[in-house]
Formats: sequence, structure tokens, C-alpha cells
Amino acid sequence: MKNIFQSLVLMLSMTAAAFASDSLIYVAEPIMEKDIDTVKTLISIFKPDGTELKKVLVNGTLARVSPDGKHIIYLERKTNEPWEIVLSDSDGKKLKYLDMIKKPKKPILYPAPTRLIWSPDGEKIAIVSSIQTFVSVAVVNLKTNDIKGIYTGRSGSSEEAYFYTTNWLSDSKRILIAGSDGTRIINLETKEEIVLSKESVIAYLSGNGGKIIYMPQVNKIHLDAGVFKPPFEIYQYDTEKEKSELLMTLDMPPLIAALSQDGRYLVFQSMPIKEAAIFIVDLPKKKVSKVDTKGYFLMPKKFPLFENNLIICQGFQKDDDTRQSGILNLDNGEFRVLKRTSSKGFDGEKSLILFMGFDWYDWR
Repeated sequence: MKNIFQSLVLMLSMTAAAFASDSLIYVAEPIMEKDIDTVKTLISIFKPDGTELKKVLVNGTLARVSPDGKHIIYLERKTNEPWEIVLSDSDGKKLKYLDMIKKPKKPILYPAPTRLIWSPDGEKIAIVSSIQTFVSVAVVNLKTNDIKGIYTGRSGSSEEAYFYTTNWLSDSKRILIAGSDGTRIINLETKEEIVLSKESVIAYLSGNGGKIIYMPQVNKIHLDAGVFKPPFEIYQYDTEKEKSELLMTLDMPPLIAALSQDGRYLVFQSMPIKEAAIFIVDLPKKKVSKVDTKGYFLMPKKFPLFENNLIICQGFQKDDDTRQSGILNLDNGEFRVLKRTSSKGFDGEKSLILFMGFDWYDWR
């Protein structure tokens, strides 16, 4: 796990979204002044052509813009104080503290939040938190200010909590959770839990919320050892039919991947990264192809709504101390950089904050 974590830290970079003429790109950039208590986040908003429209600075990390673009949620911390969850307007003006960590109504949150995830309807926030090897997921209703714990589990190490998959399905009622104790879907209204796999530690959700890809062979034992043995079975779960099927096998584990909006294409990067290339799996055709990315070592992040040949990626080049975010054309391997940010000064604990800060991206 340590080797995988170190490799992922090397891949940290800007996150971005959108490639339609009327869409916007959001880039979250952590700014570290002294230590973990002084981290801030600069959110830059761009047109797809790279024109910068706006900058918003918030006094914290894990900044996430709401689906309608009107609010920002983030974590703020004062020296030797617990983290607090802040809700601001789109300009970064504080509206209120949620006080779910400092003064929780129930002991269902741990001291170290690792994820904040808006529901598609913008009414709820899922919070992933951890302490040592314990992980919890809770949901805050922003209208009522109520908080409910929906999941508690154990991870193999404190680092693993930062890599838990937590995604809302499109109905804003169900949540996909994948981690050390498997992959599951939890229904907030009925409290029903569907366990897709007790082994698969990672899962990918299509943009429309209709398909989930998971891999039982990519499990906790292999993750802890940092060694994965092929073949790797690729399963697909249909969220409407509530049915799983085995699609195909791969010779390498897609540890870092993105699933297209319709669930047809899985684009992934192998770990450790051995070449400047990225891999595409056509799931219905059971076909794998490789795209030369022309000197860029990239992590696929998210497909747009309107195309299957464009994808947001983040990565780096050899002998370049900047992190780069941009749009990759899967047809020709051309990577158009949207922004570069220096990696100097980020190591150890700062690298973890950097990873947390860049783990959000979107395009609208």
C-alpha cells in the first residue's frame, strides 16, 4: 500500500471540467502557507479555451462547488482545533458552520474528514471521515441540518481511508461505497444495503449513474502487498435492473480509471506507470487499446456528458516540477494543458493535503 500511495502522490495535479462552449472549468489549487493548519484553496473558473473568468479563495481544504454553482463546501481548521465544515456562497463568503465535527449531534464522525461529496440535487453532503484504521460515512441534510451515519468500516491503514470510493447515484438517494471491506450501495431512504462484492476495494460509477464497474481480484490483500496477479475479472452492475454480470478479464489492474457517461468505455492508467500512455477498454466489445499520450504521464479523471473521445486528465512530464491539468483526445493522444502548478514545497504531510485538495473536479 505504501508504494501505491507514493505513486499516487506523484500524480497529484490540477482538476478540471468541461469542454462545451457554454461550460465552465473548475480548478482547485491548495495553497500551503506554513503547515496543515494554514492550508487554503484557490478555486479558479475557466472557459474551455483557457480564459480565466474568476478566482475564489477559501480558508480551508477539500473545497467543493455545489451542482448549481451557487455554494462551496470546505473544511476549515484553526491551530490545535478540530476541523469544521463551512458552507459559503459562490464568492467564498461564509454562510454558516455546520459544526458536525466539532460538536456532533451523535458520535458518527471521526476527527479527520477525507471526503466531502455533494448530492446531485444539491441538498445533501456525504462526509467520509477516519481515525487510524476506522472509516465512517455520514450524510448531512443541508435543509434540516440533520446528520445520519450510514456506514462504518475498517481500512488496512490510515492512508487507505483517503482512497475510499464514495459516489452518489443520480437519484440522490443511493450512495456507492468501495473500500477495504468491499463494494456496496446504500439506500438512504430504505436503509437497504446491496453488497456487490466483499472483495473489490475500488469501483467506478458511470456519469449517468446507470453502471458500476468493480473487480473482486483487486482486493485488500493485494492492495496492502502492492502486488496484483492477473487475470482481473471486470464485473458490471446495472443500477436500474439491480443485476451484476461478468464482462471480461484484463491483464493489468485498472487502479486509476474513469468510466464514460454511458458506461461503455473504461479508461485507465496502470500502476506503477511504465510509459506515457493510457488504456481504453471498450466494455461491450471486450477490447483493450493503448493511446500514446506523447510524453505525458496522465491519470484519467472524468468524461464529459457529450463525448466519449474526450476526457479530463491530470498528470506530469519527466523533468518537469509542475502538475498539469487538461483535456486528452483519445483519438489522437493530444493533451491540451489548461493549467500548470508547481509541486515545489509539497512533501510528507503537505502531499497528503495536496492530494485531498485535488481530489475534486467537475465540468458543467
